[in-house]
Amino acid sequence: MALVALTEGWGEACVQATFRAEFEHDADISSPQVMGRLVQELGHDGAATVARAQTQPIKDTLRAHTDEAARRGIFGAPTFLVGDELFWGDDRLEDAVAWARNERATG
Repeated sequence: MALVALTEGWGEACVQATFRAEFEHDADISSPQVMGRLVQELGHDGAATVARAQTQPIKDTLRAHTDEAARRGIFGAPTFLVGDELFWGDDRLEDAVAWARNERATG
């Protein structure tokens, strides 16, 4: 879904809404119905987005991104990558932001 949204210019909103659904509302983001509703709430066509997310070009792009993530050591979500520095887990968000600001915080 995020890949579709990224190609259409609303990827950031999609990712933020998906994180909120998962981590704030314990929604089943693996459900096409849940994600379709989320997309509708963002003002886009939920059914069309779900359908496009299931096409081979999107699946191929997802596979390429997954392979690249594995190559870089990413193994779960949320993961934050700042340059080559990897931060895993919601509790590391502030560290990732500090690292990005060149503050090099440690936790």
